[in-house]
Amino acid sequence: MADVFVVMGQSGEYSDHRDWPVCGYDSEKVAEDHAFEATKRAKEWKDAECEHGLEMRHYCDACHRLGSEDELRAWMGALDPEALRMDYTGSDYYVLRVPMRDALPVAPGAKEPR
Repeated sequence: MADVFVVMGQSGEYSDHRDWPVCGYDSEKVAEDHAFEATKRAKEWKDAECEHGLEMRHYCDACHRLGSEDELRAWMGALDPEALRMDYTGSDYYVLRVPMRDALPVAPGAKEPR
């Protein structure tokens, strides 16, 4: 049975930590490449600055704004359409190997699913 390689995003720390699925591939290499590129792009956003030298992840009193959701979506593009889950810690991406199944497994002695 084949595996699916799911690219996962993660952000936050301690009780505020969260993980989310981004997409899946049948190739581990492609999934790893996606995770690498998404992590690199998220780090660039985290370190980006507005024209006043303040990081985009912080509110700038001179600009009167935080880096907008639209800017973040455009920055991450198809690498992570749900990038809005990113917080002040930024985001990292990793690959989760998940077994692919053709049918719902039935435990010994259990009734067949409907």
